[in-house]
Amino acid sequence: MRRSLGVSLALLLAISIVALAASPVRATPPRAVSTDGVITTREIIDVRFADGNALVSIVTTATYTGTWNGFATTDFEVVFYRTGAVSAHGVITCHDCTVEGRSGDLVYGVRFVLDATGVVRASSWQILDGTDGLAGIHGQGTLEQLAPLADPSPWRYVGQYHFDP
Repeated sequence: MRRSLGVSLALLLAISIVALAASPVRATPPRAVSTDGVITTREIIDVRFADGNALVSIVTTATYTGTWNGFATTDFEVVFYRTGAVSAHGVITCHDCTVEGRSGDLVYGVRFVLDATGVVRASSWQILDGTDGLAGIHGQGTLEQLAPLADPSPWRYVGQYHFDP
């Protein structure tokens, strides 16, 4: 009798585990991103030259308002080509960032290319990580220049994001 009870309990536990594992897990629906960022400080860390091009390492700070709000730091690698074009990539960390009332650090990668007149020709951003209340966030999109010749130049992040459970 005891053995039968033990087998029954083990079977019930196994069925419960399988049922829980088979439950659908869904991410939140995709939501639109519209966030404006303005660089507030810039510091050139290193400058190198190769084949008439300048390679510059820059650290910036910025403020963000819109879909996400907060203060960010950025590490950028920028190439100023002898043609006048510019390409850059970097990692941005929005510290104590707020999205939908959730807070944490938001880390995302950015890439863009400007032509010789300073107009964006290609751009992308992708969320790499979120901490605390922003754990499980994913998203991607593009950048838009709001005022190409302004200093500081404001940028708008557009795209989509969602949270995994």
